[in-house]
Amino acid sequence: DDGRYNAGKGSHARENGKVEHDAAIMDSEGRFGAVAAMEGFKNPIQAAKAVSETKYQILAGDGAAKFAGDQGLEPTQLQTVPGGGKDFSTSPTTDTVGCVAFDGTTFVAALSTGGMAGAHYGRVGDVPIIGSGLYAGPEGAVAATGDGEAIMMKITAYRTYKLIKKGGSPEAIVDEAISWFPSTDAFGIILVTRNGSAGGSNRSMAWSSREFG
Repeated sequence: DDGRYNAGKGSHARENGKVEHDAAIMDSEGRFGAVAAMEGFKNPIQAAKAVSETKYQILAGDGAAKFAGDQGLEPTQLQTVPGGGKDFSTSPTTDTVGCVAFDGTTFVAALSTGGMAGAHYGRVGDVPIIGSGLYAGPEGAVAATGDGEAIMMKITAYRTYKLIKKGGSPEAIVDEAISWFPSTDAFGIILVTRNGSAGGSNRSMAWSSREFG
């Protein structure tokens, strides 16, 4: 609901002026749910959570929107206001909203985004792809943001989780994950482990928050 971030009503528009959302949630109990390229709902993470409680893992497009409506989620018409022709596609001022949490028993990671500014209609990024934008397991949870295509190609969240399993400080793990990305590929990451939490990026992030315990 906060227009400062690239999620919900603050989402970037696609090249056709429409707003599509990707969202996902995963926990260390083996549950995963995601929606991709979904229109018409400002809180897609609620739909992703609902998907995680079914036999499915990812729903997309019109099917995801119908599912969200069937779950009783309130539809919202998000509109794009013309901005005088200024191109923000290569320098977005907002980014994916992500969180990781650990309550002493279960790890959870969640992401929600409006995607890349000016992207082709129907483009799906790293957020709803398990092991790319997020991952959660018995030893920790990871959520990433930035250049979605680069994050997918590096299977970033799962590789980071494997580092968590090997041990080491959360700060050192974050530093290694950041080292995988050149400065030309925007990247940020947050994680929580049994030893604490950490976050970092190779560019500025709007904010970073982790919950531990």
